[in-house]
Amino acid sequence: MIENFLFRFQRGTDGPGIDVLVAFVGSPRVNLAALRSSVEDEVVNGLRPDELLLLVRAPHCQQVVEAFKDQGDLVVLLERLGGRTNVVVVAYGAQGQEEARVKVASGPTAASDVSLREIARRGITSLFRDRHGFVQSTGSYHFENPSKHHTSRFIRLSNILARQAEIAFIAACSLRFVKEGTSRIYIDTPALYPIVASVNEQLASMSPSHQFIPCDNFQSYDGYATYPFANIDESTVLISASSSGGLAAKLTAERQFDSSRIAHILYLGDGAEQQNVVCDLRADEANPDGYADAREVYDADTCPLCRSGSKFIRLQGDQFDIAGPQPLAVILRKTDAPKGHMAQMNWLGGKGILGVGRSGARLYDIQVPRLLEDEDFKERARYFAERYLPGRACAAVYLDPPSKDFAKWISTFGYGNSLALFDAADPDALKRHVAAASGNRAVLVVGAVIGSGRALQNVSRALRNVCPDSPLIYIAGFAKPESESHWDVLTKNLVETRSYARHGLVAVEHMNLLERRENPWTAEGAWLGDPAFGKLGEDARTIISKRREILRLASAPLVNTLFLAADGSTILKAQKGFVFWPEKLLKKAEAHTQADIFYTVSAVLQTLRCKPEVGDSRVLRTNWFQQTILDPENFGRFNDGAIQAALLRAALPSELDYSGHPVVSDDATRLIRRVLESSAGTRGEAAAEFLIAIGCQRLRLTPADRQKVLAPLNDVPALVEALRSVCASQLSKA
Repeated sequence: MIENFLFRFQRGTDGPGIDVLVAFVGSPRVNLAALRSSVEDEVVNGLRPDELLLLVRAPHCQQVVEAFKDQGDLVVLLERLGGRTNVVVVAYGAQGQEEARVKVASGPTAASDVSLREIARRGITSLFRDRHGFVQSTGSYHFENPSKHHTSRFIRLSNILARQAEIAFIAACSLRFVKEGTSRIYIDTPALYPIVASVNEQLASMSPSHQFIPCDNFQSYDGYATYPFANIDESTVLISASSSGGLAAKLTAERQFDSSRIAHILYLGDGAEQQNVVCDLRADEANPDGYADAREVYDADTCPLCRSGSKFIRLQGDQFDIAGPQPLAVILRKTDAPKGHMAQMNWLGGKGILGVGRSGARLYDIQVPRLLEDEDFKERARYFAERYLPGRACAAVYLDPPSKDFAKWISTFGYGNSLALFDAADPDALKRHVAAASGNRAVLVVGAVIGSGRALQNVSRALRNVCPDSPLIYIAGFAKPESESHWDVLTKNLVETRSYARHGLVAVEHMNLLERRENPWTAEGAWLGDPAFGKLGEDARTIISKRREILRLASAPLVNTLFLAADGSTILKAQKGFVFWPEKLLKKAEAHTQADIFYTVSAVLQTLRCKPEVGDSRVLRTNWFQQTILDPENFGRFNDGAIQAALLRAALPSELDYSGHPVVSDDATRLIRRVLESSAGTRGEAAAEFLIAIGCQRLRLTPADRQKVLAPLNDVPALVEALRSVCASQLSKA
């Protein structure tokens, strides 16, 4: 057990500066052997100090002084110091005052005469630095404390309460603020309990008649206004840390505490002279190791850290704990669309090229035959071929069977059917062909559709041995990486070469989509298989049975059956005014598909997920510090059933999780309830989609709000009532 707290500092006097070592005895009884050992360790590991101050409780003073005269541990210590150190025993009393100062050995330097208050500042400042009392932000985030002010760093007292002797030292330094006759102590954080316990222990050891002082936590800013303080005139308030004295001012003005009965353990900021402070952490002549810059605190509305793009992390409770993810509700804007998306959908929409899969890894299932047959795509591919294909190539490697047709088209267009085609799974055949070809001619690597690019990277590794000196041109018909940064990384990995020039990578079409996620239609199919649906009325059972059959056909992509309308039969379509699309796609229903809507909403959401945070808080990103969610207002702005359904399917569950945010949950509840109540008309055509999202727990509300949403309905389609009743039955147990 470490019974003593040692620290040292340089102190200037009228003459040369001196090195002071303080040894505080923290235990109720003085262990002379432990005291000698701890000082010797410090002397051996460091330099011999000019002055050694032994800080002890007043009742122990005589014992320690006498020990330097007897043949014992402390005499051995004096021999170790070699007559070159002033050794002084300093005793403190029950009110924190100095009661005795006895010099037991003299050295060549003058005595420092350092006061108890300076010892307190120096010791606690040293402890604060060693134990990292500041929690410091970075350039990307800062903190909002419970008083709602913003700051780049905050003090956490609990960080420095690591050892008994150190806690006892802080308690000893606090004694002068615990007035005689104090009947109770109030604290602003549980971290202060061990300090108050040590105060009680030390008072009892110095005054046998001491009555134990009870202590309770009023929970800082969260509780000061409502806590039932009693015997205010006989109480002491200990505040863990402050930079402004704001909490003390509130206790004085609003709870009638006398300012003389309020003390701060740690203080760093202006106005320390007007406060009762155990340790002023500022740097000055008496505390040169303190902090030169006060902790800057800003109003939330004018915070320069926020303006610079830094995110704030909310601190909660009386221990300044980091709160869980904080909600930021995002409303979609026209400018959130990926660059060029409207022009892309102008030719891509309505052709059945975009589909949704329900099995395997492909949620975004591009229909390669339709893509390769499309004249608009061929024209674009022709342009890329003119721009990027080399004049001479000896072979084309295709990634998979669907890519073979694209490789054939490339061969026909660029090389008059003279280009040999090879399966990426058969590198040996390609190696023989390259060896027979004259010179190190280029090799094309062709993929009709690529996602993460892993297949291209696998081929790249294989071709290092097959044709190490041949230029490689990677060509994708439709690329769907997660983000531009993923695409950039893939490009850098593929184009590097030891030859004279880099390889090439090009994609005819490009759309950022999040493939690595739960498939909403797989989840829907599993939910609709619940036995509860077999107990419904015939009309609802018939609709759900047909829906399950559609979802079972895993080999056929969903194109116009992605969404389930409230009546179970209507095909939901986007109406005029969909801001992310050209008017051409909205003129008539057959001009677009449900998959087109889903892809557009998915691309918009993925753009927000991958958006750089600096300078704009509108990102969809969830981590420990912040949770961005889709504002329920989006379902009001985009009031077409098809677009509402696409939002429900394209969003991640975390982006629709309103269960931890009562205000947002209430907004969502009112909107969803209106949709359900209007499900017999066009305003409620997405009612079934909302209920599926709730049933699959992709959309979450608070328990009370969920109960409101799932309350009985009148005059609604059979499907809506069936889905509502199953949701209500299942989730009532959650």
